[in-house]
Formats: sequence, C-alpha cells, structure tokens
Amino acid sequence: MSSGPDPSQPLEPSAADRERGADGVSLQAHLPLAWRVSGRPEGQAPELMAENQTVLRALLALDDADESAGAEPRDRRGAPEIERRLDLLLLMVSSAIRQLVPMPPPRLCTLTAQGLAWQSAEPIGIGAWGELHLYLRPRLPVALVLPAQVEQAQALSEGAWRVRARFSGLPDSLAALLEQFVFRHHRRRVARQRAAG
Repeated sequence: MSSGPDPSQPLEPSAADRERGADGVSLQAHLPLAWRVSGRPEGQAPELMAENQTVLRALLALDDADESAGAEPRDRRGAPEIERRLDLLLLMVSSAIRQLVPMPPPRLCTLTAQGLAWQSAEPIGIGAWGELHLYLRPRLPVALVLPAQVEQAQALSEGAWRVRARFSGLPDSLAALLEQFVFRHHRRRVARQRAAG
C-alpha cells in the first residue's frame, strides 16, 4: 500500500493562493459539485456572471438571516410566520427543481476566493478548461457556475484524484462576493474550533 496523501483531508490553499493573500482562508466541506469540460472562456459571459452574483448575494443574505436568528428581535411582529411560509415555499420549489435536475454528488472541497480543490472520481488533465458547477447550500439546487483551469491533479492511493482549478475571468464584483462568502465561513470554522477548545 502506498503512503499517498490522506483522501479524507481537503487540499490546503496553494502557494499561489497564499502569495495572493489567501493565507489559508478557505471553506472546507462536502459540497455537490460537477466539472464540465469546456473551451477556454473568451470573455466574462455577462449573463452567467450576473447570475453568479445573484446567487452569492442570496446566499450571503441567508447567512445573515441564520446569524440573526439567535439574536433578540427588536420589532418582528409577524416575521416568524412570514419566514416559515418563505421556508416552506423555498423547500417546495427546491424539491420540484431537484426532481427535474438531479444534483451532482457531494465531494470533499476546499474553496478559496481564487479557486477550488476537490476529489474527483476520474482524472482531469492539468491545463484543462471547464466549468465548475458548485452548490454552496446543498438544500438549495442553485449552482455557481465558475469557469476554471486545472492547475494540479494528484493521484490518490484509492484510484481517486485530487484536483485543483483556478477560477478564470471573474469580474471584480463577483470575486469580491466570493471572497466575502469564503471569509465568513472560514471565520465561523475558526470560532467553532476555538469554542471546542
């Protein structure tokens, strides 16, 4: 048996990520993910990038709502009932969409503002271009679709691969939202670790 890397551990941010200021700031989780091969992106695909920004803004708003759920409400008459109805509506819509479009399987991922590392069941060549379809909230079947180029592929002893891809062509506004999302989840993970001892 070879002594390869532990497949249960996500990849750490690359040296290039650290040079760009990532400093280990990452979101590590099992997330539904699909890699779709495509050519090198010609431009920023404005409609796709606008959709990605909408998704990230919505996820950040949901995170804000989750954080404030434990806080004391100031004046929230009727708000719990509205929230329950919206939650039910979201659940119904999500269930309907999942029946039409199956979600990809969850994979162990490490997301930074610059790229994504994940475990793949098949090899992907270094330099390959594609789109990452990443579901940041598995209960919500809405994916970020991010153009990326594979910069690292590492075989694991079990016949699986660890792949790292760098995002390409993201507008600054989308990159800033992604960085905010990753930082928020990284901060929560650090807080949980400190609380645990």
